[in-house]
Amino acid sequence: MLLMPSPSTEIAWGLQAAEGQRNKEHQQYEEEHQEDEEVVASIAQASQALKGGGSALLQADKSRMLRAATRSNRLDGAQKQQILSLLSGETAKTDPDYVMGILNAMKDDTTEKITSDSKTEENAVENFGDLEASKKTEISTLLEQLERKMKRMGELKVEIMDMERSLAGQDQSLVEDRAMLAELKSSWDAKSGLHAQRTEQRRKELLALQDAINLLDSDKSLELFRGRASSTSSLLQTSKDRTDEVKKLLSKVKKLVASGKGAFKM
Repeated sequence: MLLMPSPSTEIAWGLQAAEGQRNKEHQQYEEEHQEDEEVVASIAQASQALKGGGSALLQADKSRMLRAATRSNRLDGAQKQQILSLLSGETAKTDPDYVMGILNAMKDDTTEKITSDSKTEENAVENFGDLEASKKTEISTLLEQLERKMKRMGELKVEIMDMERSLAGQDQSLVEDRAMLAELKSSWDAKSGLHAQRTEQRRKELLALQDAINLLDSDKSLELFRGRASSTSSLLQTSKDRTDEVKKLLSKVKKLVASGKGAFKM
């Protein structure tokens, strides 16, 4: 899988490329600045030689002087050709003042170029400094955002793990609940059968009780009860006498217990 660079990495790469380009421009500026300084020095030496009646152009760096003459805005084509002839070693009679004017024009152009290039270099250094500071601030901001996102990702991973553990616990609880449900269903089936048996037994008991009531309520039962009414009256009288005797004995026992006179002798 191809991984895309992060925004901070892309900015860092861009800043690195800009820094490389800035270094190349600065190196080019240093080389041109040094050459221009040497051209000015050579023109100053040639001017002194011309004043003394000599020709120092032949001792100057011909390539540098030629480049300075070629890019000069103050020289026309004839003047540039004159400088080229002198640099080539031609010794034709030339007016020293005319040559001095050409050299002064070349010096002024070179001096202006030095000033302009220095100003351009200063602006480039300042602009690159601002760009570098801005990009570093942007990288710092992106790294802080990335750090917050990584922290949030870690928190989310922990939350996901907790949710997975909770889900696993819920699954186990669901299994236990299903087992309990199956057990309750089995117990319900058993108790339902027992309830059906009890209901049937009660129904039979009620039927038997209803039969007994019907039997007792029949004419034959009523005649039987009337036939035994007289014997029942004598039995009730005997029971009443016996009950009175028991009540008297109980009264005596209570009195003896209350007075503490000892055991009751019947």
